[in-house]
This record gives sequence, structure tokens and C-alpha cells, in this order.
Amino acid sequence: SKALNYLEENTSKFTMHKEIRGLLTLCQEELPEVPFFYSHSDVSSKFKMSCPSFVAVKSALVNAGYQVSRAHCSPDGYKTTAPINIVHDVY
Repeated sequence: SKALNYLEENTSKFTMHKEIRGLLTLCQEELPEVPFFYSHSDVSSKFKMSCPSFVAVKSALVNAGYQVSRAHCSPDGYKTTAPINIVHDVY
């Protein structure tokens, strides 16, 4: 992206360039066609279940044929193309 290229060319201008690079990369990898996100801990709480590892949840959804990405706006947020009933089955 243009922002990442600019950052790489001008790292000396940004004291937090590593953090900015991480956020920009996360935004670039986020599923653009999925408008909403799930909070990993909130989903576990809603279903009254212990919180499985995010890696386990992501692996199960990907193995079921769905896309998964982190959400830039929440530390434990993720987006997926899976419907809620599939997300529930994974937890």
C-alpha cells in the first residue's frame, strides 16, 4: 500500500514506525468484505464457554472452508466469512 511504502521510505520521521507498520499490515490483511467483527472473549462469554486459543478457532474455521482475519479495531477481534452457527460450533 502507499502508506506502507511511505513509512518504509521515511522511518526516521516516525518514532513508532514499527507499531505503525504492524497496524497498517493488519489493516491490509483484514477481510474487506466482512463489515463486522467478533470479539474472541465476548463470543466465549456469550456461549458460557472457556475461551479456546485464537489459533485453534482460526484453524477450525479455515479447515471448515471459511476465511478469517484479525480485526484492526480490537486486540481480540477477528472477522470471518463463517456464519454465527459455525462460529458457535467451533467454540
